[in-house]
Amino acid sequence: MKTYRSKVDKWLTFLLLPFLTVLTVLLVLMKAWPAALIVLLVLIFIGQLYLNTYYVLSAGTLQITCGWLYKKTIPLHTVRKIMRTKSALASPALSIDKLLIFFDRQQVMISPEDQEDFLLEIKRLNPSINI
Repeated sequence: MKTYRSKVDKWLTFLLLPFLTVLTVLLVLMKAWPAALIVLLVLIFIGQLYLNTYYVLSAGTLQITCGWLYKKTIPLHTVRKIMRTKSALASPALSIDKLLIFFDRQQVMISPEDQEDFLLEIKRLNPSINI
């Protein structure tokens, strides 16, 4: 079993999170409690995504976890193809530098921090995957 953390784009760390933190503080100072609470909840939600987005490869499955709300288990024998992509579409990933995984009649995008090692490991576990 091997765990891969999600790659995190720099804009998320250096732009969005500080902006939301400063906005929350300003709203608290202005005593705009409902707005401050909403922004704080958004900040907490993004923070837990940051800390809890990862991918686990085991002998027979790829388990995708993105925060509290998204968990998916994909049997490796159903994975047909993996492509590199740069996509801003919503997915259980914190970067636009993603891998597009085709399985069954579905697809999902993920962004493991170490894509090379991830691809080597998934190919080792299922040599029939087209990369």
